[in-house]
Amino acid sequence: MELREFNCKCCTAPLDIGEAAGRTVRCKYCGTVFMLAREEEGKVVDLLRSAELLLDTCKFGEAYTAYEKAAELDGEEPEAYFGMALATFRVQYLKDEVNNRLQPICHEISEKVFSDDKNFRKALELATDEQRREYRKRGREIDEVKEEFFELQRKGLDYDCFLCVKVTDGDRKTADYDRANEIYYYLKDEGFKPFFSEREMKGRTGSDYEALILYALYKSECMLIVCSNEEYLQTKWVKNEYTRFMAMIANEEKERDAVTFVFEGKPVEKLPNGKKVQGIDLSRPDAYARIDDFVQKHTPEARARREEEERAKSREIAELKEQLAQMKQERATAAAPMGNFSPAQFLAMMREAEEAERKKKEAEERRRAEEERARREEEERLAAERRAAEKAARKRREAENAKRDFLSQLSIEEGALKLYSGKGGDIVIPNGVVAIGAPVSPGEPRKKQAFEDCSGLTSIQIPDGVKTIGPYAFRNCIRLKNVVIPDGVTSIGNSAFEGCSELESISIPDSVTAIGESAFENCSALTKISLPKQITTIKFRTFCDCAALEEITIPSGVVTIDSLAFFGCTKLSALTISDGVRAIGSGAFMHCTGLTKLLLPDSVTLIGKNAFVNCSRLTSISLPKNMTAIAENVFEGCSKLAEVTLPDGMKTIGNNAFEGCGRLKTVALPYSVSSIGERAFFHCGGLTEITVPDGAEAIGALAFGACPSLAKVTIPKRFKGGFTNTGLKDLFGESYKNIKFTFTE
Repeated sequence: MELREFNCKCCTAPLDIGEAAGRTVRCKYCGTVFMLAREEEGKVVDLLRSAELLLDTCKFGEAYTAYEKAAELDGEEPEAYFGMALATFRVQYLKDEVNNRLQPICHEISEKVFSDDKNFRKALELATDEQRREYRKRGREIDEVKEEFFELQRKGLDYDCFLCVKVTDGDRKTADYDRANEIYYYLKDEGFKPFFSEREMKGRTGSDYEALILYALYKSECMLIVCSNEEYLQTKWVKNEYTRFMAMIANEEKERDAVTFVFEGKPVEKLPNGKKVQGIDLSRPDAYARIDDFVQKHTPEARARREEEERAKSREIAELKEQLAQMKQERATAAAPMGNFSPAQFLAMMREAEEAERKKKEAEERRRAEEERARREEEERLAAERRAAEKAARKRREAENAKRDFLSQLSIEEGALKLYSGKGGDIVIPNGVVAIGAPVSPGEPRKKQAFEDCSGLTSIQIPDGVKTIGPYAFRNCIRLKNVVIPDGVTSIGNSAFEGCSELESISIPDSVTAIGESAFENCSALTKISLPKQITTIKFRTFCDCAALEEITIPSGVVTIDSLAFFGCTKLSALTISDGVRAIGSGAFMHCTGLTKLLLPDSVTLIGKNAFVNCSRLTSISLPKNMTAIAENVFEGCSKLAEVTLPDGMKTIGNNAFEGCGRLKTVALPYSVSSIGERAFFHCGGLTEITVPDGAEAIGALAFGACPSLAKVTIPKRFKGGFTNTGLKDLFGESYKNIKFTFTE
């Protein structure tokens, strides 16, 4: 989306527009990708900005109109069409505070597929390669939310009450979180099925997280907004949850009184839009009984009882009206003969006859309804059988036609399958092919390769005789799900499977000795892969943005993990690096937010800059004994890193090496350390004590700045004057005044 300022909407860091590629720019701190409009300013840009603000505030109809006007002014602007698709599907983006990313929020669910939307397809058609890759990634994520929603529905997961609460305020849990936690367990004990995200998510992130939130809102019959601070109602995630629930009430999907505040202290009575909502004061002795009554009142069973009571009441009123009418009739015809019966006996007989007639009619109606139901079911069964037979016959015809036409769609020269010109589907490569794709020579104009951009390809069977899979061979085959590479293949070229966003599994035989750069980049559905034993290098961006990849084992033969090899693998939680790896390149595991523990073999001697930036769940690391230097920014933003072991022999700690490692409390600096870079431990809020070795020759500016808990420092006397004649403030910032220093000679 067009940027209002040159700052990241996710982490607010400055964006370097000068590094934009293909009208996209990636935040180097959190990895979020933003799209740039074709023009830098003008009416179209103004409309895009306005539309984005409308999306942010859930005004989807108005947002669609603004995007549509932008498309009318510039029919080549992909952002306008992508925005129209978002507005159509009622999708907004909010920051996920836990995973530091922008998360798509779906405000309604339907059977329609976002990736099939005409405006989404138009955006792909107009986009640059970089934009197209990001659009596909976003479209897949939105569809994954819907798919997971329907999967939860099929599983029969059930909730009856949604607890809406602001969980954290800064780094601390709120008091409302504690209250919600108690209410959750109370309701569970009472036999209810409450939903509280902190208890029910169980490690879900991204589209899985959003799908469960949406499903819980859909299934829950009522909502408890646990809120004792009215300002919390303006928080985006809290507001998002109760806004969606109130919309369901407005659409008569929930009962009108299905929302209540739960507070302690000053009463909270209104939502920010001014709508009054009932409330339960937790300070009252009967508070939990009232919560119990509220939830019980809105169970399906309670609602059914109320509806039956209403129907019974209506029937009683109708009977009373009938009796009144009969009494009036009796008075009018009091002189009429009734044989030997009294008026009361005659009235009872009439009612008995009418009741018998009513029961007879009801039985007849039930019989006819049952016959009609059986007839419809039989018709549906026969129609289903007919459709199945027609479908099978159609598939046979299609298979016969495909088999007859298939060879004419292949361009094969000297055993190399250079180009496929068909529409895709299930492909079986004929025997005799020894290579898929052709070599790409530097400097020559690149031609489309083999199956590149074949969006209809769903599966491929590769014959045993194939030896090489060339560069770009299956690039952007967005519906390819599974690939088996036969034993005998020796190499996989650059970008061979890049952008195969639905690829879930691939088997690579041990005969493969080389895997090219970006070979599996942006394979966003790939969860697991086994690497062959003979490869020696994991090359540049090989698994970049494989956001679903959960585990990987680096074979013992690998010597080098190149730059950005696993960049953005946000679900990677199991990482095994075998002994033998010597070098880990720059940004190799940057933004791998799922990593919790890192074990590096002693063979590693070099870790490049930014290698583990923003691995925000990494808690501990022990660096190999042969490492002598930590490069710039290596562990910057590892906010949960609490334990670091530096080896004896470590000499240099680079600039910003541990910046933002807020839970790091102590670091033992070996006597061998001679240089500590600028801001090396900047913003390490948990750091309490540090000893600078006597042999240290240089300490950079603010190496220990913004460390408010730092209380004890032992440091050579020669650093007492700093290096700009402003003293220890150079090294420790303003907090130096609160530190007890011990100076060594």
